[in-house]
Amino acid sequence: MEIKKKYGYNNGNNIWRILITDSDKIILETRETDSKEVFFTCLDFNSGEILFDKMQLEEKYWVGIEAIKNDIIFFHKYATPDMPGHKQLIAYSINEKKVIWQSDEYVFLFYYQDKIYGYREAFEGRNFYTVNPFTGEFIEDLGNDANSINTIREIARQEEDYSNYIFTNKIYEDEEAESLLASRVNASEVSGDAEFIDYKGHLFLNYHKKLPDGKKLRNEFVIINKENGKPVFELTLNKKANHYAPDSFFIYKDKLITVIEKTDFAVFDIR
Repeated sequence: MEIKKKYGYNNGNNIWRILITDSDKIILETRETDSKEVFFTCLDFNSGEILFDKMQLEEKYWVGIEAIKNDIIFFHKYATPDMPGHKQLIAYSINEKKVIWQSDEYVFLFYYQDKIYGYREAFEGRNFYTVNPFTGEFIEDLGNDANSINTIREIARQEEDYSNYIFTNKIYEDEEAESLLASRVNASEVSGDAEFIDYKGHLFLNYHKKLPDGKKLRNEFVIINKENGKPVFELTLNKKANHYAPDSFFIYKDKLITVIEKTDFAVFDIR
């Protein structure tokens, strides 16, 4: 197996989220915690071309992504800083590179069959609605039956297509993976759950090794040929991590995707 870096991106800020659209565009959410600013960058997945870079909304920090559908990013604001509650809906067109509509009325719940399901807080709970994702226009009042909304939400979740993705498993779920990890590092030196992907006769392995100071961890990634037990690729993802960080890598359409030292987004060809 040959591993070769295809492209990367680094704007100096910490990468918080990596999302891939249905049209194979990568959306990176990066945050500068000192100045409290959030930026959004869009890359073409196949080429690495930057389609827009460090885009910001009017709200510079307390904003996040609900979903991306049909090349529209649906943003929310936070009802209260540092709290999880969401408010408002902001629809940003990736292709037009602008906000195409926004609403103070609805809070996003989920997206299904080209409709946004959302709600407004009422005196005795929530009232649910559907909204046109392309215009923000009201479609239907669904009343306050949360059970029926949750049923539709579960159907929408089950119909999400992740067939192009390969995500990690915990090392204790596979004896062979555990054995290959043990050949590299003692169990007492590992912090948290090591993770792996079994792919084309190779083990993609990620673990956090305790450093001598007893406080920091080194996040290591290695690809091991299962037939002979030898590594074919090694990479340190974080030399001095403060804590165990799961989900450090995944595979999408036969490409390895990971983040190095919190700021360097990297895509590797796997052949």
